[in-house]
Amino acid sequence: MLSYLPPQGQDRLLDAITALSAPDSRLATQSPLVLDLAEEDEKKMRMKSAAEAWRERGFDLDLTELIYFDQRNDVADYLAGSGWQVTTSTGKELFAAQGLPPFEDDHITRFADRRYISAVLK
Repeated sequence: MLSYLPPQGQDRLLDAITALSAPDSRLATQSPLVLDLAEEDEKKMRMKSAAEAWRERGFDLDLTELIYFDQRNDVADYLAGSGWQVTTSTGKELFAAQGLPPFEDDHITRFADRRYISAVLK
């Protein structure tokens, strides 16, 4: 969900969560992928292609208008700097930990590369 916030909004949300959390509070989130410019353009093109396919079916929504691609603070580093003990896992690692087979071809969604953050406030 953090991709739907501008970078400053992400930081403000994490700051507010930290300020309102008691010690030993837990937090889990998905960290937006950090993309270089070429990857960003490729992702936008894939999203626009998917949006066109949905538009043909009567669903007119361009996801590239909802997601912020701007450079942002790394969520794990930001939380660690705010007093959280952070664990980061990729989708690939989480699947392996549960005994599930790896992704065969994931170049489109990059689901296996997405990072999942769990943290405990110290």
